[in-house]
Amino acid sequence: MSSATELRNELAAAAPTLWSELTARAEFWIAPVLKRLSRELKGYPKTFNDPVWGDIILLPWETLLLDSPLLQRLRGVRQLGMAHLVYPGAVHDRLEHCRGVVEAAERMIRSLERNAEFRRHFGEDKDEHVPPVSDHDRRSIRLAALLHDIGHGAFSHATEQLIQTRLADEFQAAEELLRSAFAGVTSIAPGEVVAALIIMSEPLRQVFENPNLGVTNKPAELPLSISARILSSRAYLDAGYLSGVISGPLDADKLDYMARDSHHAGLPIGLDLRRLISKLEVVTVTPTVTSNPEMRARAEASPHQRYHEIGISLSGLGSYEQMIVGRAILYDRLYYHHKVRSAEAMVRRLIQVSEEERESLFSVRELFFDYPDDTVVLVLGGLLLDDSLKGGGRRSRALASRIHNREIHYRAFAFAPRFIAGLSGLPDEDKSDARALLWKGPLTDLSTISGSDSLAKAIFARSAALLQKLEGLSKSHVELQPEDIVVDLPLNKVAIRGGDILTRTEDGYVATPNLFFDPEKWSQAYEHQKQCGFVFTPREFVPAVALASRIVFFERYQLVMDSSADRASKTERGINPAWFQQAVEHGLCSRDCATAYQSETVRMVPLRFDDLSEAIPGDLKREDPGLVKRLYEAFLDAIPSGMAPSIHRVVLEALRHMLSFLQMVAREGQFVGLATLDEATLQAELRKHLMAREAKVVEGTKEAGGETDLVLSQLLVIENKVIREPTVSPLTVGERFSWQARRYATALATRIAFEMVAYKPKDETAILALTDAVGITTVSHERTPFAVVRFVTPWGQPVPSRAKVP
Repeated sequence: MSSATELRNELAAAAPTLWSELTARAEFWIAPVLKRLSRELKGYPKTFNDPVWGDIILLPWETLLLDSPLLQRLRGVRQLGMAHLVYPGAVHDRLEHCRGVVEAAERMIRSLERNAEFRRHFGEDKDEHVPPVSDHDRRSIRLAALLHDIGHGAFSHATEQLIQTRLADEFQAAEELLRSAFAGVTSIAPGEVVAALIIMSEPLRQVFENPNLGVTNKPAELPLSISARILSSRAYLDAGYLSGVISGPLDADKLDYMARDSHHAGLPIGLDLRRLISKLEVVTVTPTVTSNPEMRARAEASPHQRYHEIGISLSGLGSYEQMIVGRAILYDRLYYHHKVRSAEAMVRRLIQVSEEERESLFSVRELFFDYPDDTVVLVLGGLLLDDSLKGGGRRSRALASRIHNREIHYRAFAFAPRFIAGLSGLPDEDKSDARALLWKGPLTDLSTISGSDSLAKAIFARSAALLQKLEGLSKSHVELQPEDIVVDLPLNKVAIRGGDILTRTEDGYVATPNLFFDPEKWSQAYEHQKQCGFVFTPREFVPAVALASRIVFFERYQLVMDSSADRASKTERGINPAWFQQAVEHGLCSRDCATAYQSETVRMVPLRFDDLSEAIPGDLKREDPGLVKRLYEAFLDAIPSGMAPSIHRVVLEALRHMLSFLQMVAREGQFVGLATLDEATLQAELRKHLMAREAKVVEGTKEAGGETDLVLSQLLVIENKVIREPTVSPLTVGERFSWQARRYATALATRIAFEMVAYKPKDETAILALTDAVGITTVSHERTPFAVVRFVTPWGQPVPSRAKVP
C-alpha cells in the first residue's frame, strides 16, 4: 500500500490541472476549519431533526466540517438536479442527504455489531474470529458518509461530467492510481474521483492531522481510510466486512437517497428501512461453506482460513427485494422522467453556450460554483452579474430564461430498439439480432456527451435548412438556435445486481440470495420495454425538428422508427407525409429515406466501420492503414442496403478466419514450390484451419442440385478454386467462380458468398501483399445486389532463396 504522502505526490504528477485546481478550492473551503482548530475542539454531539430518520446525531468534528464551506455549499446543490420542475416537493439538497447517510451508516454498523455478537454467542458455528468494529473504523466510515458527495458541483452530476470530458487523460490517470492504491476497487464514478482528490489534498491533510481534531489515533491514515470507504475498497479497515457500508450493493448511500427522494417526490415505494437494516449480518466464508472457486481461494489464503463479508439473513430477503423493485420505480418515474432529462440536458447546454459566448472554458474552480443551483442558472445566463464568474450573452440569457420560467423543451422524436421499423417481415430469431446490430450505432454515440452533442448539431443543421425551405413547419418569429435541440438517451442503471450480496442458507451454506425474481431480468425488461431516448426542442420548433430527426437518424444509422415512437413523442399527428417529398425536392432528404417512412420494408443491416475494423487483424491494419476504409467502401458498393441480420455476424467472423488463413499460409508456406495443387488439398487446408479456430464449418452439403465446398454456420458458402495458368490479376480472373458461388448462396437465401482462390503468380511481381489479397465485387446482371468476397493466396512460386529478378 502507498502512504498518503506517496499517493498525493503521484496524483499531483499524474493529474496536475485537476489536482492543483481542486486543491485551491479545498484551501478556500477548509480555511474556517483550520482557523477553529487553532484551539482545542470542544463541545457535545449535536442532534438534527430529519424527515427520514428522525434524530441524527453528529460528533463534534463532524459538526465542524458540516459548518464549513466544504459542505455548506452542498446546501444549494439539489439532490435531484432539475426534478423539482416536475415534482415540486423534490427540492431537498445534498447536504441533507449527507447527514442522512451518516445516520444510515451508523445504524448499519450497529446492526452488524449486534448480529456479530449474536453469532459469537448463539450461532452453531461460534466464530470467535469475527473482528470487532474499532473506533477508527466507525469514525472513518462516518466521515466518509458525511464527505462522500463533496465531489459534486452545481446541478449534481452535470458539472463533473463536463470536467471528466475536458480532462479525460487526467481523470483516467487518477482513476488508475486510485485503483492501484485501494484494493478491490473496480469502476469509479467521476464524482468519486473528485471527492477522493479533495480528501487526499494538502488542506484536508492539515485538518485530519491536526492534534486538536481528535478523531483517531491514526490521523495520517484517515484520508486513506475515508477515500477507501467512498471507493468501496477493503483497504484500511480493521473489520473488513464494513467495506460495503458506504459504497456497495446495499449501502447507506442507497438507503438514504431512495427513502429521501421518494419522500420528497411523493412517490411511495414501500422501502422498509428498519427491517432491512436489522437483517444485516456478518457472513463467515470458509473453504467448506461455498462452491464459488474465487471465494474458496480467498478463504484459503486468509488468516484462520476464513474471511467476513456483509450479508443479509434469509428473513430479510423480502425487504431486499423491495429495495430493488423500489429503485427500478424511482429510475423509471423520477430520475429518467422525460421532462427531468430534458431540463438537465438544457442545463448542460447552458454551460456550453455560456462558454461559447464568453469565449473561454470554465475552469475546474469555476465549475464548482459556491452558489445555489437557481442562482447559477441566472449567472450563467447573464441575468445576474458576478465579479468572480462571467456568464454568457444573448443566447445564454434566452436559454437561462427558459429554464428559470420552466419552459422546458418538448419531445420531438423518440428512439429505442423496440421502435425500430421494418423488422416484422424477419423470422423471429433474426429480430433480436437485427435490433442489436442496428441499435449499436446510436448507443455508442449517445453514451458520451460529445456524441450526443454531435448528433444534436446534425439535427440542428437539417432543421434550420428545412425551416428555410419548407413552409408550414414553424410559425415562430424566433430563430432556431443550436442549443434549442438536445439529444438524450438515459443509460440502463435501473436494477442493481441482486447477487452482489451474500446470505447464509439454513444449513450454513454461503451463497447469493435466491430471490423471487432475477434483478438482471428486471433490468433487461426495463431496457426492452421502457428505456427510451428523445430529441427535445422548444414547442414551436417540434414539427421541423421531428422531421429533421427522422432524416438524420436514417442517414447516420439507417434507422427508421415506427408509429410507436411517434406516440411516445406525441408527434403522431405532427408530421405531414408531404414534407418528406418536399425535402427530397430541396435535396434535404434522400429518396430512400422518404420511401422508408412511407412503406414497411424488411430491414437489412448495413456493415458498420467499427465492426469491420475489429474483424481485421491488427498487424494488417498497421501494415496498411487504409485497408479498413478500402474494404468498408467496397462492401457498401457491393451491397449498399446491407445484409440480413442472421448473416451479418457470420460474415464478420468469416472475414477474421479467412484473413487468418492467408497469414498462416504466407507464414508457413504450405503451397510454395508445389508442381501442382488441386482444389481438394486447398479445401482440406482451409477446413482444418477453420476447425482449429472452432468455426462451425461443414463440407459438401447438397444445395441447388450441386455440392458446395464449405458452409460456415449453415449460412455462408465458401467456394475453393485453383487457378492453374500463371496470372497477374487473381482477384478478377475466373468470373464463373462467382456465379457458381451465387447459385449455392441463393439456395441458402443469402446475398453474399466467399471464395478462397489459390493462384499461380506469373512472376515475383505478381505475388500480392496480404493487404491486397482480398477483394469484393458484385455479380453483374443482378436486380438484387449479390456480393462475392474473394481471398487469394499464391501457390507454386519458388522458395524465397530461389527467387529471380523479373
